[in-house]
This record gives sequence, C-alpha cells and structure tokens, in this order.
Amino acid sequence: MQLNRIVRPMFALSVFLASTTAALAHDECIVAHDGAGNMVLINDFHQPLMLSEKLPGFPGVGGTPLGLVSLFADDGPTLALPASSTIEFVVISTTEGLTMWGDNFDPILPGESLALGSPYFHWHPVWTIEDTHHRHDYIMTGVYRDTTGAFADSPVITLQFAIAPPACPGDMSGDLHVDFTDITAILQGWNNPYTFADITMVLQNFGAHCGGH
Repeated sequence: MQLNRIVRPMFALSVFLASTTAALAHDECIVAHDGAGNMVLINDFHQPLMLSEKLPGFPGVGGTPLGLVSLFADDGPTLALPASSTIEFVVISTTEGLTMWGDNFDPILPGESLALGSPYFHWHPVWTIEDTHHRHDYIMTGVYRDTTGAFADSPVITLQFAIAPPACPGDMSGDLHVDFTDITAILQGWNNPYTFADITMVLQNFGAHCGGH
C-alpha cells in the first residue's frame, strides 16, 4: 500500500497534511474495474468540495479534500485493478482559476496527466482556487487512464469545488460585513450554490461586523 504517496513532493505542506490526515480518509474518487475491460468509479465524496486554506507557494486558497484512489479489494461485482496496470488521471477541462497540482509543484493543465502508478495507490493532490472572477462554482473534468491499454478509460469525472463559506456567519462576499452585498451575492448564485438557508443566515446576522471595525 502506497499511502505514503500523498502529495509526494510537497514537503512544505507536511504539517498541513498531518493535521488533515483524518479528513483525507473520507473524500475519495475510487477506481476499479468490472471484469470486462472497463474501469469503473466509486465516488465517496460530497460536492462541492470546499477549499479554504492559504497554502505556502500556492495561489488563492487550497486544500486536499479529494483523493484519487484505487480499490484495495474486490467488492462484489467491482474488482480491484491488477498491479500490472499503470494509472494516470487525465484532466480534460477546468474552470479558469481551479488547478490540480502534481509533482514538483507543477500545475496539471487540460490535456495533461497526473501519474498515479500501479495499484494500490492513494493520492491526495493539492487543489487550489485563485478566485479572480468571483465565481460560485469551479468545475474540473477528467478520466482515469491505464497507460498499458489493458482497460478502457473510466467514465468522465465531474468535480465541483467551491471556496468554503466565511467564518463570519452570513458574510457571503468575504468582506467581513453582513449587509446588502451578501444578499446580492446570494441572488446572483441562487440554487448554485445558495439556498433559503443562506438568505436566512444573512437576515439573522444582518448588520454584523466581523473584522473588528
């Protein structure tokens, strides 16, 4: 088992990763096969995947909320990939500002891949959002690919990321004030990602100042 291969080159993040080990065990996109030459996915995570940390050397906010993992044992009709396969994750598309980082702090651009290796692998790459356009959702699509050609590509994975809600309840805009700006942000992002719960939170905290000013 190659659990030590979590964000392998990123030694600067060792403290951060140590503090999030428990979280890493739960949010995973697992790849297996069906016995007929096709790779299949078992998704064990909730979307959107929230990013909130300021990571040294990375733009915007980031985190390691999602792991790219191979199935460790057969599970009914779903079978673990053989050790003879060599798997990579290929990025098909990504919203501007959303990046997955690979070896040596290199960004993985559309058309490029992150080498995961032979099963059993368990990778938690660093994902970042540089929120220059103030979007409410960031989407990346990709596939698992067996470079040996033994298996067909996995179905396309659609991953949705978002910047975590602010610590200041009701402050949707991030300016540390709860005011009409936050109501506007909710209306602009209604149902994606905001709901009645968000507008209720703003109204309950309307007029609050969380920045000490």
